[in-house]
Amino acid sequence: EEDTYTPVYDLVYAVEETDITYEDLSASLKRVVAGLKVSVTTDDSSAFSPNITNMEIRIGGIAEKLNYYTAEPENKTKTIKFELVRSEDGKQMTNGTVMLFPSANNPKLELRITLKDGTVRILTKNINCSFVTYLYSFKKFVSNKISI
Repeated sequence: EEDTYTPVYDLVYAVEETDITYEDLSASLKRVVAGLKVSVTTDDSSAFSPNITNMEIRIGGIAEKLNYYTAEPENKTKTIKFELVRSEDGKQMTNGTVMLFPSANNPKLELRITLKDGTVRILTKNINCSFVTYLYSFKKFVSNKISI
């Protein structure tokens, strides 16, 4: 559907006042997106039914944009979507880490499961946290991991 956004690229910014006639240029980078990885498995860790053709994640309450000058999130009303990929053994559906703008508190997560006959089953859960920005580190990548 055309009402969803796709995940964003990793984005960092820096603002540092300096007098370039006397000081070296340096600034700490700040992460302005959150990383998310979703992993879906069955209760008994068995393979998914071959009747499942697709799984898609939708998360609401995501910021539409960031303020160009302050990097503050604006309009936390948007929904992003991304597909999950079945593992080779068929026991897990997951995605590579996606980057998204910060969210409102307790954003709604939907798991949409499409069956061979075209039926779509929707499981919904409010996440008990919000996606926030993290300080950027060159040594360590930080991400939220959610298992359903």
